[in-house]
Amino acid sequence: MKVLVNASNEGKPMGRGVFDGIRALGARGIRTDIYTDAPHLQLREFVDYQDLQLLLIIMGDKVPGTPDDLVKRAREVADLAKQLDMDKLPLPPMFELANEPDAPKKYVPTIWRKKPELFGAKVAETARAIWGILGQSTLVISGGVTTPSKDSQDYLRKAAKYFPRGEGKFALGFHHYAPGMGDPDKPHKGFKTVKDQMQALKAIGFDLFDTESGGHTAPPEKHNDDEIARWLGRRLDINKEHGVLGSVVYQWLDGPSPSYFNDRFGLMTMDGTPKKSAEALRSWLSGGAPA
Repeated sequence: MKVLVNASNEGKPMGRGVFDGIRALGARGIRTDIYTDAPHLQLREFVDYQDLQLLLIIMGDKVPGTPDDLVKRAREVADLAKQLDMDKLPLPPMFELANEPDAPKKYVPTIWRKKPELFGAKVAETARAIWGILGQSTLVISGGVTTPSKDSQDYLRKAAKYFPRGEGKFALGFHHYAPGMGDPDKPHKGFKTVKDQMQALKAIGFDLFDTESGGHTAPPEKHNDDEIARWLGRRLDINKEHGVLGSVVYQWLDGPSPSYFNDRFGLMTMDGTPKKSAEALRSWLSGGAPA
């Protein structure tokens, strides 16, 4: 199973320090939003650091657009990747199409929330455009739904009717967040066990990729660092046990606010000090499972 880390520098190159730090943990790649200003600079970093694989997000939360923009921007980025010969890299780029299409409005502004069929159709159109440029061995992942809950899985089933089958390399994206962003051994409402939950997800009929999961120490949950570290390893265990292609740990660095949940997911503090979750990830990758 591939293990990556989510990292971002708001559309600018991340720099050697981020790549070296993520490599030192033993992770195999980086997931990041591709912005519209200078995507060639973001892509070029991964030509320079070829041992880390890029999972690029087209039209994520911070890069809004229309349904047709998903196809247009993916084609533009795929063309750039082709110009840079990224399809010939030892670890060629992977594409995630949008992010949390089913998310509640208060968390993520999304054009897909009430339109799973449109999301499915545009994902299929976009995947075919990418494969036409970079080849069918390029992994394309539908934008990860918010959780493996019943509601998110229902959204995925509606979208999946339109997803491409028997064409290029394709996977369903999901975010493996547990109820309350807590213990991954606790299933969401409607499932008796996590095994039932994962089997229902697999029954949709595609490979799976956990494109984002983690835990934070901010309100209202206020989990502690020991819990976050323990749950990180357990979540990776569950994904591996169920044949998930890859897992993205969210995320590399903390942000500035201790009270804002999205600023307290980091493996590292803002000054680069490793947290217990970073050591848990390093331990899991070195001792438990080859990536």
